[in-house]
Amino acid sequence: MSELICSVNKIFTNYLTNGNYAYFNIPDYQRGYKWNANDATKLLDDFNKFENSNPKDGDFYCLQNITLVPSKDGKSLNVVDGQQRLTTLYILLSFYKNCRKIEAKELESKDFVDILKYSIRESTADKLKRLNNEETDWGNINPSSAEHRDEFYILTVAESIKTWFAANSLKFDTVWNKLKLIVNKIEGKSEETIFANINGGKVPLDGADLVRAILMTKSAKEKFSELKSTEKTNQFCVRMGMEIDGINQWWSNEDVKTYYAQFISGAIQNDDLFKKDFSINLLYKIFYEIYKDNEKLKNRVKHFSFDFFEYGTDFDGKVENNYYEMYQKILSLHLTLKDWYNNSEIYHLLGYLFFNFKDRGITLKDIWTVWGNADSKSSFVKQLKQIISKKIESFEVDVSDEDEQSEEKREKFLENVNNISYNWYDTATTEKLLPLMDVIYFIENQGKGRLPVGYLKKAGEQKEHIMCQHPREDDENRIKISKKEAEKFINDFFKGNELKSRDSEIKKKLEEIVEKSGDEIISPENQKEFDRVIHDYCLNSIGNIVLLDSHVNESYGNAPHNQKVTRITSEFFGNNHYIRPFTVGVFLEKNKTEGMIKTNEKWHWGIAEIRKNATDISRNISEFLGWKK
Repeated sequence: MSELICSVNKIFTNYLTNGNYAYFNIPDYQRGYKWNANDATKLLDDFNKFENSNPKDGDFYCLQNITLVPSKDGKSLNVVDGQQRLTTLYILLSFYKNCRKIEAKELESKDFVDILKYSIRESTADKLKRLNNEETDWGNINPSSAEHRDEFYILTVAESIKTWFAANSLKFDTVWNKLKLIVNKIEGKSEETIFANINGGKVPLDGADLVRAILMTKSAKEKFSELKSTEKTNQFCVRMGMEIDGINQWWSNEDVKTYYAQFISGAIQNDDLFKKDFSINLLYKIFYEIYKDNEKLKNRVKHFSFDFFEYGTDFDGKVENNYYEMYQKILSLHLTLKDWYNNSEIYHLLGYLFFNFKDRGITLKDIWTVWGNADSKSSFVKQLKQIISKKIESFEVDVSDEDEQSEEKREKFLENVNNISYNWYDTATTEKLLPLMDVIYFIENQGKGRLPVGYLKKAGEQKEHIMCQHPREDDENRIKISKKEAEKFINDFFKGNELKSRDSEIKKKLEEIVEKSGDEIISPENQKEFDRVIHDYCLNSIGNIVLLDSHVNESYGNAPHNQKVTRITSEFFGNNHYIRPFTVGVFLEKNKTEGMIKTNEKWHWGIAEIRKNATDISRNISEFLGWKK
């Protein structure tokens, strides 16, 4: 088995000869060389940063992968991936050989002039050879004199290297011995197929590979540095690789990704090196989100990138274990997030918070701090409820004093919930409040499953009146009703309730509207007035609103109540569309003792049910969040 990590020294001296190969070859299907001055300067800056970090013996800077496949004739190793990096290193070594001779004396005895060739672009290889052999070429670099694109980029990079060294320094030993590459040597497969897979995205070679490589190699060396045991180090590398693969597998679950993607702030941009479809990258983003502002790390990078991970983390002040410490931190974070996801209370509370209030000051870093300060899971859950309380208690509460006590805010909020004339339909608050009722249901009935990830907030649903306005044939035409039908509606609507004074007033007003019509059929004008009175009194009460799947809601329009109940209950039991437990609960009778749901013999919805539902919502929120003493 060939080495996984090789130094530049190894690559440009005996890597080829050990396998009886003559040179590295850039196949004809590869694109040309196209690194620019910024690419080369950034690479040198990174090398310089590593050198200035005072690396210990055995520390190294790890560059990205190069993928090699033996040629069919066995004479060369074809560079399937990594020709840009390999060519740039060739140019850099040529600079040392010709412009830093005293420092790079070791290169005098190393003949690597013909180590890199191009299948169909011999002129590219010739330009590289001249930079390697001719010191005078470095004294007169002129990219504008290039005869083709490859040559232009080669001269541009050479010029940028020369310019960089005029203002900076970088020891030859750092590049020669401490700069290493991850080498994937693949045999027994078509190089064209491998190239197509890499460039088609089927083989994810990105920042996750680099993080995996430094964790596996450097963490193991740090852990067993005192024992100096190659066997134990290799065993640890294998075990860590299996752990990381297992972590990636867990994060590949679509529900997990959807859930935790909400925990990431919009400020984190997708770094080109970390592809979106590589599952474990979400864990690395969360790691960055939590620790990016740490005093020892915040000046390292300005955004999410591999740079954040390349030197490990130092929280304990011991520089000799930075990579192993980072591995432990990432592993601990993964296990904690997995535990949160599998815990019904925490899953629902955190999900509700992040899916509904991320734009109102909820951050993962703050939640992580709360978790770190909590002495138990129950304490953490209690504090999550307190955070939810602060968000909820400000809903629909008009206060002049921003510092008004929470208890007073809660009283005003609950007053609005219990007030059946309060308009909850025309506010976005309802879309955040109703999912909480399902969160409460699942938490209090643990073992009954969980609320699907997408339904922790309003999800492809509409606000629906439980009791709608007068049924219509279409958007404009009401179904004509007789006085007798209207009187029956009034009696049914106000039955089963010791009428409050306001109820009696509304009932009397509706009866007067019905009597206005001289004919047996109520006139359209009186129907409109009838509907307006109902609308203003209780139609938009929180006790008369649910969230309902848009397809189901639109399928029956403004149909009579019995048709609506039949449609919704059939969807609930048929599982064609997801119907929320709270939504179906108002159309079915809940047997709270057994925690089951069963149908009524005859469904009824009137002023008593609207008021009771509003009262139940108020009570459930108060009890769940601990508002009642």
